[in-house]
Amino acid sequence: MKQKLNELTFKYAVKNAVEHSGKAELKAVISKLMAIDKELAKNLSKEIKEITKTVESVNSMDKKELEEKFNSMDFNELPERKQKEEMQLDWAEKEQVVTRYAPNPNGPFHLGNARALLNSFEYAKKYNGKFILRFDDTDPKTKKPIKNAEQIFKEDMNWLGVKADETFFASDRMEIYYSFMKKVISIGKAYVCSCEKEKWKQLIDENKGCECR
Repeated sequence: MKQKLNELTFKYAVKNAVEHSGKAELKAVISKLMAIDKELAKNLSKEIKEITKTVESVNSMDKKELEEKFNSMDFNELPERKQKEEMQLDWAEKEQVVTRYAPNPNGPFHLGNARALLNSFEYAKKYNGKFILRFDDTDPKTKKPIKNAEQIFKEDMNWLGVKADETFFASDRMEIYYSFMKKVISIGKAYVCSCEKEKWKQLIDENKGCECR
């Protein structure tokens, strides 16, 4: 394992150095190593000093020596990050997949929003289903909603090529949530806990259920 790691580190460092004006970037080499093998990645933390030493040795080479090493190596043998297969919903039926995106309307759109939004939208689109935009606005004290949140988010969604089939605000649907919770409790699938916060936390820490359960 250690010999394999040293060989891979040296090759990646040489390749990276040639691609970046003669100096390999330690972070880039580590990133490559972590991406190619889970077992290898587990041991990287123990081998950081050795990896750093190898990268520094490559960076100490003059241009001619570096080019000679580069030309003598077969980089086709280097493992690369495995491409993930497209995720399939094996259980899904066409026109029955419903996804939702539920942002807090307390701030403008950001990259994290975009990633979650596009994942939900594309799955609904893939299976000819329905995509719902549901604003999670039930905690206005700590997450005060911005003005015109619906308009602002929909403008950004439009720019990303996303259109919601339906739009809801969670605060408008509290009676629906309550009715379903009452039903779940009535059939014994949930319960109301009246324990004091401190006692409840202690039981959780001890991996025990409370009397209410």
